[in-house]
Amino acid sequence: MSTARTENPVIMGLSSQNGQLRGPVKPSGGPGGGGTPTQQQMNQLKNTNTINNGTQQQAQSMTTTIKPGDDWKKTLKLPPKDLRIKTSDVTSTKGNEFEDYCLKRELLMGIFEMGWEKPSPIQADKLLSQDFVQIMEDIILTLPKNRQILLYSATFPLSVQKFMNSHLQKPYEINLMEELTLKGVTQYYAYVTERQKVHCLNTLFSRLQINQSIIFCNSSQRVELLAKKISQLGYSCFYIHAKMRQEHRNRVFHDFRNGLCRNLVCTDLFTRGIDIQAVNVVINFDFPKLAETYLHRIGRSGRFGHLGLAINLITYDDRFNLKSIEEQLGTEIKPIPSNIDKSLYVAEYHSEPVEDDKP
Repeated sequence: MSTARTENPVIMGLSSQNGQLRGPVKPSGGPGGGGTPTQQQMNQLKNTNTINNGTQQQAQSMTTTIKPGDDWKKTLKLPPKDLRIKTSDVTSTKGNEFEDYCLKRELLMGIFEMGWEKPSPIQADKLLSQDFVQIMEDIILTLPKNRQILLYSATFPLSVQKFMNSHLQKPYEINLMEELTLKGVTQYYAYVTERQKVHCLNTLFSRLQINQSIIFCNSSQRVELLAKKISQLGYSCFYIHAKMRQEHRNRVFHDFRNGLCRNLVCTDLFTRGIDIQAVNVVINFDFPKLAETYLHRIGRSGRFGHLGLAINLITYDDRFNLKSIEEQLGTEIKPIPSNIDKSLYVAEYHSEPVEDDKP
């Protein structure tokens, strides 16, 4: 079996608040179980916060939580403050802080020392959506004909291509989407009913060799319900969503990145800019409606040039979204086979054929 399984899972942490549901550590002989935990893993478990009879016992953490007002900010060499007039769309909008994005301290220090104070509250990635594209075209009509437009997009759906063809004059195109996101990720779908999803997920856990997996749901409520169900099935898991307190989200993210748990259930909060090298399987428990969302989700596997596997649980209501996303991304999502070749998503199996070819 590919994930560590226990007969009596125990809820650890702050119950439904901090997103950590996991069973006691036991040796596992399955392909993904990894046997007896290493000394490093045991030290990491000892150094995390634990709950004893409802009282939180503080222990020294292996990772540092970034909080606004920490002393490390006093050592920054900040440039002069930007005194330019800010329009109401910036001053009247309550945006996130850079600390909300689970960034490493070194990256945060570089951001602040460059003079950036807060993330922009303006969602530029929505400018070409149906709600805004007409406004953008009206603005472009007021610009001089001799103009220069630079268009940046994390994905390259048909809407972006259509806009580029209409408004960019002989553009120089750099498209890294396939190399950065789809390359190395094998995509399958399983056609199920809503009631069959949990059973299908349980089957995947037992048959796949999972190093770490991320499971996506379309709402915060479904994230918590699924995480609880996975724990009841005997698998350890964390969960994370936007309605959790920031310190709890930080703790879950850093503990998952450090390998303290194999499975993470989350919303689309976890789709962009999160790179965890050990993740080799992504499961869309709820299939997304937008091609951009799908692309960012499956991009959580196959990071750093590694192989990855994306499995989508498709219901009758999802069939049109599946076809639409395939067409927009120019990709093929195949029906899931009875046995998935481990060389498609497990690094050690991928290297074996190369060794066998040697004389």
